[in-house]
Amino acid sequence: MSPERRSNLIAGLRHGATITLVSALVWLFAEAQSVSERTLDLRIRLSAPAGSAWIVEPVDSGWSGVAAVRIQGARVAVDEAVRAVAGGVDLFVGGPAFAAQRGRQVIDLREALLQNPPLDRAGVTIASIEPRTVEVEVDELVRLDSVPLRPALTGVATVGEITSSPAAVTVLLPSRVRDQIGQSLIDTGVEARLPRAVLDSLPQGGPQQHEARVVLPDALAANPGVSVEPATVTLTFTVRSTTERITQASVPIWPQTPPTEINRWDIEVSPVVLRDVVLVGPSDVIQRIRSGDLRVIATLRLSSDELEQRITSKTPEILGLPDTVTVESRLEPVTLTITPRIEPAGEGGAQPAPGAAPPALDEDDAEAQSEPS
Repeated sequence: MSPERRSNLIAGLRHGATITLVSALVWLFAEAQSVSERTLDLRIRLSAPAGSAWIVEPVDSGWSGVAAVRIQGARVAVDEAVRAVAGGVDLFVGGPAFAAQRGRQVIDLREALLQNPPLDRAGVTIASIEPRTVEVEVDELVRLDSVPLRPALTGVATVGEITSSPAAVTVLLPSRVRDQIGQSLIDTGVEARLPRAVLDSLPQGGPQQHEARVVLPDALAANPGVSVEPATVTLTFTVRSTTERITQASVPIWPQTPPTEINRWDIEVSPVVLRDVVLVGPSDVIQRIRSGDLRVIATLRLSSDELEQRITSKTPEILGLPDTVTVESRLEPVTLTITPRIEPAGEGGAQPAPGAAPPALDEDDAEAQSEPS
């Protein structure tokens, strides 16, 4: 092939390629500018800007937060719009959607979305939207300070005062709710609760501290936007022991003898009472002792042999207490003075006291006893 023909062939190929490329570009441009339509489920968040005191609550219980939106426009614009709203859109109080003022407002979702930056920049139109409107209640969060705390230790018996740090909290709530129940909340307060697992494992006796969660009344907690500061407080308290200790300043000592020995001996005890006797037992029994319903006495159980031996000391025992009560104090022996009681004289003359030496015999009696019978 001659150089001239080769040059003409190359020029022809270049011309054809240029025409093809231009045609493709024209087709692509036309395709991008062709009218397109897409229907999507768009999540719409009705909210207040971060840091704002406003709160928004839909009035219509049927509002799910999702609207079926059909958008139209150039294909490239529609694709851009779909990508831009894939994560949903926010309609803020004080924006084009609805004003920053208390009360009920009806939002035109179509107009609000068209003014929303993602769709506005894409340059698409909204052919239809369902639902078209949604009614909302706009309110402002206010502070209710110095709301008292009520410690709630269900099933736990405590001793003394339960203190909380801090002693009061601040509740953030919608102004309309504040107007309705604000004073009653100040009067009744809110609860500070410990988890059940903590309540079941509290040690007995001695002051202790635990972090408790501040719990709002159910009716108040159900309102959106309601919160409490701080969310936790520190409770200080003492759990009543299931066993208690009591010190009896004085416990009388009573001698106890067998029935046959009752009138035969005079018994003196020194001291006549035990001092500072410490008893430990269940709280209900200790309370009976404290109130005097259950009397505590000490006894000296003396046997006939001990009386005959005229023992001079013995350790008393505490009687009349349930087995669940123990004597923590060490009981020391007390001093005893046991004296035979002189019986009155009868027909045979005075009778010797128990343990006394037999009476002396005169000579005639001695001779008579020595003669054989």
